[in-house]
Amino acid sequence: MSQGLDVSSRQANRLAALIAVLATLVGVRWNTYAAGGSDSHCYLQ
Repeated sequence: MSQGLDVSSRQANRLAALIAVLATLVGVRWNTYAAGGSDSHCYLQ
């Protein structure tokens, strides 16, 4: 049996989705200037 946080899978999924939406909104609001990808070559100037 696993011992850890007592969080159901559904709650974890909802929390992950909320964090993803908030991160997207922050990026749109304060302009990340990123076109895509995880490396620095995708940043717009």
